[in-house]
Amino acid sequence: MRQLLTKTSILGVVLCVVLSALRYVSFDNVFLLGLVPVAPWFLLISALVLGATLSPRVLLATAIGSLVVVGLAMPGAGVPRTGCVIERENTAAPTDENTIVVYSQNVLFGAADPEEVVAQVVAVDADVVVFQEAVTGFVDRISPRLVDYPHVVTVGNQTVASRWPINTAERLLFETDTHGLLDTTIDAPRGEVRLINVHATPPQVPAGRELQKRQFDFLAQVVVDAGEMPVIAMGDFNATRADRSFRALFNSNGGNSDAVDAHRTAGCGFGVTWTPFPGLGPSWIGIDHAVISGADVETFVVLDYAGSDHKATAVEVALPG
Repeated sequence: MRQLLTKTSILGVVLCVVLSALRYVSFDNVFLLGLVPVAPWFLLISALVLGATLSPRVLLATAIGSLVVVGLAMPGAGVPRTGCVIERENTAAPTDENTIVVYSQNVLFGAADPEEVVAQVVAVDADVVVFQEAVTGFVDRISPRLVDYPHVVTVGNQTVASRWPINTAERLLFETDTHGLLDTTIDAPRGEVRLINVHATPPQVPAGRELQKRQFDFLAQVVVDAGEMPVIAMGDFNATRADRSFRALFNSNGGNSDAVDAHRTAGCGFGVTWTPFPGLGPSWIGIDHAVISGADVETFVVLDYAGSDHKATAVEVALPG
C-alpha cells in the first residue's frame, strides 16, 4: 500500500507540475484549460502525500517545493498588496471625480439575492454596476433598491446601472452567440469612459471557443482604438489567465497595448470567482476579470457569494486628467 501511494504521488506531482507550467504556454485545449487553475492545489496534496510516505525530510522538501510551484503557477496569490479593500465615504453621491468604481456580478439568471447584492454595491461605493445573466425578473426586483443609479440600460440579460449618464449603449453579438458584450460610454465627471459589460461565450465546445475568440479579438481592437478615452472591460469572461485568447488582450497592437489585468495589477489573493457547485464548496477558478486601458488601477477586490455561482468583483480606477 505504501509503495502504491508513493508511486501514485510521484505521478501526481509530475502531472501537476506540467499542468501548472502550462499557464505560461499558449494553448486552446478546453479540457486542459479547466485543469490548469486547480493543478497547483492537487500538486500540493500529491507532494504532501509523497513526503508522508517517505520521510520527514522529504515531506519538508516536497512541501517547500510544491509551495514554490504554486506561487509561480498563480502569480499574485497570497502576496500582500496595498489597496485590497475599496473604502470610500458618502455612498449617496459621486465622491471623488478622479476615480470610478465599477461593481460586477453574474447573478445566475436571477438567483442572486438582491439585498446581498445591493449591500455589496453600497460597501464598495460603486459608481457603475454591471450584471450578467440579469433576467427581467431580477432587474425588476433590484431596480427599486438602486435608487442612486438612475441611468440604467438593460439589453438581453445584461444590465449597466450608473450614477452618471450613459451616452451610448450597444449589445454586440456574434452570429449564434447568446452571450454578448454590452458596449457603453459613461459620462463621468472627468470625461467619457468606455465601459464594456462582458459576458463571453463559454468555450466548452469548438463553436463556443471560436465565438469567444472573436469576442476577445473585438476587445483587443477596442483597446488599440481607444485613443485617450479610458476603457474598462469587466464581467464574466468565461476564461482563466491560462487562456491564450484572454492573454492576447494584453499583447494587442504588437505588444504596445497598455491594457492590464486589474487583479494582477492591484488585487489580492488568488482571484478565484467561480465554482461549478454553488453552495457546496469554495470557488476554485478565476473567470471574472477587469481589463483596464488608458487609466490606472487602484484596487481590485473579489467579494463574497451573494446567491450566485460567481463571486462579485469590484475595481477602482483612477481616471486621467
